[in-house]
Amino acid sequence: FPSHDKTLKQEAESPSSERGGKSKSETRTGSSGKALMGWDAEGHALEYAFQIPKDGRFALQIRYCRGLPGMGVRRLKIDGHPAPGITSGFDLPGTGGWSRETDDWKNVWLVQSGRPYLLDLSKGPHQVTLENLGGGGTNLDWLALVEVREKPVSPSP
Repeated sequence: FPSHDKTLKQEAESPSSERGGKSKSETRTGSSGKALMGWDAEGHALEYAFQIPKDGRFALQIRYCRGLPGMGVRRLKIDGHPAPGITSGFDLPGTGGWSRETDDWKNVWLVQSGRPYLLDLSKGPHQVTLENLGGGGTNLDWLALVEVREKPVSPSP
């Protein structure tokens, strides 16, 4: 999994825009600052602005909690377009609660086929959008783009 050496992090309670719903924020047990809540409606999209310092490959990690059973399905868009190679949404399983009195937060990588989904991003501004595909609530604490460093290939003897 990616290293946290080069992490670009956004607090979830401060989206640059949102469509299809209206979130709210409040302090929750274990949250870093406030937490975003009210991300419940199908089609509710949250957009976050990132400034990428140099061309690179990144994985996306989020910190969320969900008191509902089953999956919360979210779609990832980059700069207004579906993430390349993703044909469906990402599943966010229940974490056991909403972090009202206990810390129910989970840090997860958005994964595809068991591996972190990787984004090739150019230097400059980018918009990361997470859209609620199936309805159902999920609280969000933060999201982070983590630069992935490719391991050097050792020469064969």
